Amino acid sequence: MEDLIAGVKRAVKHWWLSLVVGVLAIVVGVWSLCTPVDTFLALTLLFVVAFFVEGVLEVVFAISNHRVVHGWGWGLVMGVVDVVFAVFLMRNLELTPLVFGYVIAFWLLFRAVWGITVSIDLNDYNVRGWGWLLALSIIGVVLAALMLFFPLMAASFAVYLVGFALILYGVFRIYLGFRLKGIGDEVKELKGKMEW
Repeated sequence: MEDLIAGVKRAVKHWWLSLVVGVLAIVVGVWSLCTPVDTFLALTLLFVVAFFVEGVLEVVFAISNHRVVHGWGWGLVMGVVDVVFAVFLMRNLELTPLVFGYVIAFWLLFRAVWGITVSIDLNDYNVRGWGWLLALSIIGVVLAALMLFFPLMAASFAVYLVGFALILYGVFRIYLGFRLKGIGDEVKELKGKMEW
């Protein structure tokens, strides 16, 4: 029992680190919402790197699993498209903010169409819940079409999504920190009772 108590104490010893992470996430989230242009520029650079890495990984996955994954060619095409987008954006960084909204819209459209094909494949294999995936993919197609007609909507969506996500994550981490502190206090109390 004492080993368990010692292990729990070690696990919650640095509860305040979660609190610090939470506060920093909230600060960055609020900063993102207050400075959408700076956030947008930072997101464009992050997206270029993410497109490249994700594209390379998608190509590797598709090629290495071509014998076992039905429709692996779609994964390969998606990976190649992501790499091409990334290289184009890397070579034309001054254009990146201008095309960022369209890139998000086309990326979402491509993913949504892929999601439709995957959900249809899952239906062919009688996998339960494929209809939900199909519905979400269709919603993705609709959102992508809206973003293509209103590219600033895509940019704003990305900025505000990041800001609110960081704030929510920060609140979660602060709550977690205080819960860990509470667990640590309970363990101390339990240990004190055991020593009596």
